Amino acid sequence: MENTQKHKARTSARVEMEYPIIVEETEIHFLELRRPKVRDMLAAQGGNNAESELLLVARLSGQNPEDLHQMDFADWKKVQGVLQGFLGVEEEEEK
Repeated sequence: MENTQKHKARTSARVEMEYPIIVEETEIHFLELRRPKVRDMLAAQGGNNAESELLLVARLSGQNPEDLHQMDFADWKKVQGVLQGFLGVEEEEEK
């Protein structure tokens, strides 16, 4: 729950990647995610859950969805944890 509170209080979170991705010949070592707004959630709707989540992360980080396909799954799990913290998912599950 402490991790959730930390993300809920922030306006953004930086996710360091263990396995950088290459975007236009530049290594990307981290993603900076801003807190989602309702408009982000609506824009990311459609397709399956994984596609919607990818679109949401792309919007929040300013990255191209196709570039995020390169991410190692361990790094993706970190991003998912930040999203859950922003959305208060862990807190709801504990109630």
